[in-house]
Amino acid sequence: MKLTLNRAQQRYLGLVGESSPSDPEVLPVSQVTFSADALRAFRPWLAVPGHWQGGTLFGTHQGDTLHIRFIARNGYPVHPSTSDPLDVDENYLLGWSDSLTAQSHHIEWVGQWLMSPDRRLSDLSTDLAWIERAQATGLVDDLHVLVMVGWVDGQLTLRPYSYDHNLGQAQLITEGAV
Repeated sequence: MKLTLNRAQQRYLGLVGESSPSDPEVLPVSQVTFSADALRAFRPWLAVPGHWQGGTLFGTHQGDTLHIRFIARNGYPVHPSTSDPLDVDENYLLGWSDSLTAQSHHIEWVGQWLMSPDRRLSDLSTDLAWIERAQATGLVDDLHVLVMVGWVDGQLTLRPYSYDHNLGQAQLITEGAV
């Protein structure tokens, strides 16, 4: 019998087993969609400026499309202004991941999100610096995204990136107001 593990269990528990999802049809991400619930969840965090914020994304892969269904924070920040927005509280993430996996075996931790201190969408050079950091720690690759979140002309705007290791660079997936 093979143990099926989600991404969080593999990363933070150091267990070896079959990855979930094990769908051979999963392709590098070229499209990202967000559920209405996920989009609504960003809005309260956009109302509180002051420091970089980040969190995790949960969803499903279907071919080359990543469907984001839920978002969470990185945990309960003790000192938010000094916290690294890419640092994830592993116990918090494991709890979210286990809870969502219990609801649907197809929901998986699929990426990270970041918001700048002024809540405006960051510029591309800032994005690229964060993506380099995220890929260096294994948080973003061709199947897992980093989504920059912010306001552009009063509109919630999301800018998702993947990382192509063959090319050695970030890939902008889509950009658009929601």
